Amino acid sequence: FVTLSQSMKDVLTQTHGVMGGPVAVIPGCIDSARFHPPADRSALRNRLGLRQEQKVILTVRNLVARMNLDSLIQAMPAVIQACPGAVLCIAGAGPLSSQLAALVRRSRLDEFVRFLGRLDEELLPQWYGAADLFVMPSVSEPFGLTPFEAIGYGTPSLISKQSGVSEVLANCLKVDFWDVDEMANQMAAVLRYDSLRDELHANSWRE
Repeated sequence: FVTLSQSMKDVLTQTHGVMGGPVAVIPGCIDSARFHPPADRSALRNRLGLRQEQKVILTVRNLVARMNLDSLIQAMPAVIQACPGAVLCIAGAGPLSSQLAALVRRSRLDEFVRFLGRLDEELLPQWYGAADLFVMPSVSEPFGLTPFEAIGYGTPSLISKQSGVSEVLANCLKVDFWDVDEMANQMAAVLRYDSLRDELHANSWRE
């Protein structure tokens, strides 16, 4: 048997009782030759309708409970207070789309949260490259390649400590999925300090 992370190996052996042979952990990866930061980020943001000075948080998720997008939305008021005009862009589709949209309305965040729907293979790299920060706040995640993809396109990542990818990705920000306040603090720090953003991305790209 092969799993992508130690956490999934534990689930396989302890929860499902797979004891019939060795279980190897082989983390996922991306082909770095296929990924590169945008040559002209300003032009890219113009094409996507983003203001040059606007701070953009991107997440690419199926809209299901395990992805913990409600916590990410709940963190946004504190982020906006620290970084006025910041916007959260949610790419993806799923059964919680109406529920999450209602949460945005109740929280009076309509101006600050955008639902992009499911992005095709041409648009997704553009959004990765235009964002200031990628966030994967999952309650659980067998591995999760999207932070690597974001880094490949020039954007640092904030991931949950409970995701499988947190076992192998060192140069990123990490937070417990349930800690909304710390999630907001870390997002705001990256948006406020370009030097932190640039350092995070440079280190993660080398990694």
